Amino acid sequence: MVTYIQSILVGFVFMLAGYLLKSLMDIGGDNERPSSIWCVRDIRGNKRCQLKNVCLNMSTGEIFFYLNNASSLFGLETHYDFHTIQLSSVQNHRLFYANVSLINNKSMPTYGNKVIDKAIALARLKPDNVMHVVHDDLLPLIGTMSHLCGGQLENCYQRYHLLFLDDHDLGPYGYMYETFSDYPIFVKSSMTKLICFKELNLGVDLESIWYDYGFARPRGPAKKIYMQAPFIRTFKQHMIKRLRLPLIDNNRTGIILYRTQSRKILNIAKVLEIVKDVKPGNIETWESLPVSQENSKELLIKCVNANAVIGVHGAEMIFPLLMPQNSLVIEIIPFGLHPDLISFLKPLADYNVSAFRYFSWTNDNRHLSIPPPYDSHYLQGGLGHLSEEEQKRIKSLKKIKEVFCCQDPAFLYFMYQDTVIDHRFIDLLQTTKSTVDIQEITIKQWLHPKKVDGSCNIFCDYLRITWTTPSNVGELDVLYNVTLQLDDAVYEYTTGDNKLIITHSHVTSAFVWISAVLQVNQRPGPDSFFKCHRVNG
Repeated sequence: MVTYIQSILVGFVFMLAGYLLKSLMDIGGDNERPSSIWCVRDIRGNKRCQLKNVCLNMSTGEIFFYLNNASSLFGLETHYDFHTIQLSSVQNHRLFYANVSLINNKSMPTYGNKVIDKAIALARLKPDNVMHVVHDDLLPLIGTMSHLCGGQLENCYQRYHLLFLDDHDLGPYGYMYETFSDYPIFVKSSMTKLICFKELNLGVDLESIWYDYGFARPRGPAKKIYMQAPFIRTFKQHMIKRLRLPLIDNNRTGIILYRTQSRKILNIAKVLEIVKDVKPGNIETWESLPVSQENSKELLIKCVNANAVIGVHGAEMIFPLLMPQNSLVIEIIPFGLHPDLISFLKPLADYNVSAFRYFSWTNDNRHLSIPPPYDSHYLQGGLGHLSEEEQKRIKSLKKIKEVFCCQDPAFLYFMYQDTVIDHRFIDLLQTTKSTVDIQEITIKQWLHPKKVDGSCNIFCDYLRITWTTPSNVGELDVLYNVTLQLDDAVYEYTTGDNKLIITHSHVTSAFVWISAVLQVNQRPGPDSFFKCHRVNG
């Protein structure tokens, strides 16, 4: 019995010694855990970097990179690249660069510090504004995690922590962020301890960004939009599944989103009566719903199941992204503003990315607008902080043409007006009654013919060129662009057949290039090249 107990104690001592030895190696061996970095650039040229064996001071946001001769550094040109890793998708805003400090000839100190296996760090601009939450943070996270986990988002939720390296708390839409990780979120404002990471990813994918807030150019649609319908579809499926949003079958309803503090629809009861009578989108059941941060979960559930949404331009109008296919969206634009400049929904419809039909109603009658009270906060349209001359100038404006971020008093004055909707709204509603089937354009946008297989034979007085129909286009119509080089002369043909017969008097050499063009989207396939061979007889 004593021998048995002694053997157990000896085993325990060896196990403890092994653990202590490993801990000492972690803190004492400079070459054991050097930091490394690998950076790639996304479609917009933005750096996304993966760092190995780094630590983070959560109270300051400083990232410690332990540099020694065993460190790997890829995707960087100079040391300055360490300081231009952007943590936010918001472009031209210098507040959101990672703070990376290189520590000479050290290794990651794991002893006594919390060590996280994998994490993604980002910084948020406005976590209290749901449009910014979705556009700036959540959709880029979809793209980032799709790259990290090969499209298997569930794997990312299970493997990656989230860190917010901004000065905000989790915010009123924290429950949305929490759907992107199975772990509690680290928020800089609530952490003080040093945390170390075996893998820390900095920067988010910018492919989904479609709106420019106007830090360097007038606000409006991004200069180049890469957003694709699958992004929105994946985001919608993610939110429904992770938030367990209930789906109601055969629920053809419409909702009017209205505000109670500013940007109010002053005759909301009349508008509700009008839509019930006109039945835009052939929807008979309508209800009105106030918008606020407190009822955002209810808004999500309503929009997921609604077939139509009407509302004044504002952050909550981002919720129609979750609506069913072929839904109807009508955005109310206050007097003096134009949807081409301020609407973040219109670009999605213009680029055939959204699943909804978009319409806007702009108030062009000053007498149907009630401006913000004189003593309103300047960020909510108040003009009391301005000179009388400047106030008169702003009040006399009929249109706001260009707006830069973020505190343009004229823009805010018109944005925060209340609106009376008049009879012209009925004319717009009438145009929405026809149903249009919005097909997702992924196939139309991306499908193109594969290379054709072909041959070319030279006979005594003619050439015979034949080729196959691309096997990846099915029954879709295809045309063929054929370029033929006969000695030094070049000829071009377009045909719908799979052969060309060209007469000639005497040819010493002939070369052919053929590309198939898909008629539905005019997408050409890659060229097929082959040399013509002489046939005796």
